[in-house]
Amino acid sequence: MTTVPKGDWHDPIHAQENRTFTESEYSQDGNDESWTLEERNEIELCEKFNAFDKNGSGEIDVNELQEILSEEKRKPFQINVLKSLMAKYDCDNSGTIDFNEFRQLWTYLRSIILSFRSYQLVSKDEIAIWKLMEVLKDITGIDITEKVCDVLVKLYVEKKPWYRHRRHNIHLDEFIAMVNEIQTCVEEYDNMSNSRHGFDDYLLNDLKNRHK
Repeated sequence: MTTVPKGDWHDPIHAQENRTFTESEYSQDGNDESWTLEERNEIELCEKFNAFDKNGSGEIDVNELQEILSEEKRKPFQINVLKSLMAKYDCDNSGTIDFNEFRQLWTYLRSIILSFRSYQLVSKDEIAIWKLMEVLKDITGIDITEKVCDVLVKLYVEKKPWYRHRRHNIHLDEFIAMVNEIQTCVEEYDNMSNSRHGFDDYLLNDLKNRHK
């Protein structure tokens, strides 16, 4: 598979150097003092990936991805959220991702989760709905208007059957879906324009068209 190319958007993935580790590249005990913290983390991530690559194909599907990410939150990530994330990094549309693609997805997802948790309610994978504009700007680097936030809430929160029980909060899965949608729109818009003038209207129209 082809590794996603670097870009100049705020996606933290694009700030990462692409390097893949195999078992032959580091000592078996994993205690080589020459490794940096970043390299040790990559080794651990490689081991995590291999543990869930049950058939040894060098690729994982969305169900295996859900298992790998299960330790990141109290309940498993929703499959539809993971499918949208995989689509971003599955360059050949095979329905699976290799380690390089998984590493990029992992770094991107972790950056979203860390930002989310700096705002989340105590003992819940949720944030207060009135914090949405602030949190989205924190993770995307873009000033999201109140009008856009209203549309996002209607698309990702209000239509859920349990909305009436927590209508003032946004769940982590919903937030990840929102961020991913915004990033996709930004990347598409940047490919068409040299400035962000008119982006709000483009984002609103894109959101409505995607969810007809």
